[in-house]
Amino acid sequence: VTNGTGPQPEDRRCMLAGLMEQHGSIMYTDAGMNQTRTKAGVGIIAKTNNGRILTTWSIPQPGGRDAAELEAIAIRTALSKAIEEDMTSLLILSDCKAVVDRIIIGGQGLTSLDMLVEDIKQLSLSFWKCSFFHIRREMNLCSHRLAKLAINLLHETRWKQSFPVWLNKEAHNDFLAVASLL
Repeated sequence: VTNGTGPQPEDRRCMLAGLMEQHGSIMYTDAGMNQTRTKAGVGIIAKTNNGRILTTWSIPQPGGRDAAELEAIAIRTALSKAIEEDMTSLLILSDCKAVVDRIIIGGQGLTSLDMLVEDIKQLSLSFWKCSFFHIRREMNLCSHRLAKLAINLLHETRWKQSFPVWLNKEAHNDFLAVASLL
């Protein structure tokens, strides 16, 4: 488990570049909810470390949770999907610094968020290598859009091999935003 939240910008660039080289798969994750917090959704995009899209998911979630819990659910769901896809080396990118820090630093507690973080830690042991890194929202727009789409869905939607034009464009822009740091 690697922390991508502490060092200065130049060090973070080097750290991210190294992590991207070390991992065969990268998953961008995000969560969203409607204004009244009655509906929520998770968006996940899996890519190779050179930016090629493998699979995406847009998954509706029940509302009523706080933002950090939903972000943790997005990461936990991404780990479960990566296991189903037989990924062995995984870099999780999230725009929720508080949750990434909590995963790295840990802490024991009985809150819902603590239990989700513990699930994430246990699931991460299923991989040969698994790292977590915080990125800015501007680098995570595709999974954000997938999460917003999920809010209005009744069932999980998955794209594999053939992707809508808007999704390809957003995913490419996210990859370019991350690559511009390297």
